[in-house]
Amino acid sequence: MIHDDRKTGYVELDRRANRIANVLADLGIRRQDRIGYLGKNSGLYFELLFGAARLGAVLVPLNWRRAPPEIGAILADAGIATLFVGPDFGAVPAALGLSYGLRCIAIGPNINGRILAPAGDWVRITPSGAFQLDVRFTAQTDDNELIYVRYNGVIQCSKEQLDRIQKGEILKANDCYWATAPVFETKSGKLWMAQ
Repeated sequence: MIHDDRKTGYVELDRRANRIANVLADLGIRRQDRIGYLGKNSGLYFELLFGAARLGAVLVPLNWRRAPPEIGAILADAGIATLFVGPDFGAVPAALGLSYGLRCIAIGPNINGRILAPAGDWVRITPSGAFQLDVRFTAQTDDNELIYVRYNGVIQCSKEQLDRIQKGEILKANDCYWATAPVFETKSGKLWMAQ
């Protein structure tokens, strides 16, 4: 598959589709669920399409040229509870006028790089058992752009889940309540997160 300057072979597309399928499963997407995609043509669309198919879920592409009320009517009619929103359409979900809760997930082009030292990842366990997060690091993309990332958050688990963590078990993302608020800072005009 070729899109813009990126070439993706079958092996890479298969790997990405598997990763998307795992993320969708962690989000609670199951067989025959419908998820929406609002965005222009891109490799991300096909990754979502094949990832959803791996779970037996259905990806419903939405025509981005439609007015928000029309998009909202399609979402409601199709029973879509999760909508993936491409980089140019971040303002659309607020204008949909839906009478039910819609989970919107913003997506953008993949960014590859590495975390530079020093970095900080602090966790404080409160008396109630909640984990308070304080994470800070600088990432350098493969094309030498710098991104400073910081986020605070909380992870709330039951006593049973905490015991499982202490035994070394790996929990799925939906086993605990997670809330984080990431902030990205970059002077690069090339990265979607600077928009």
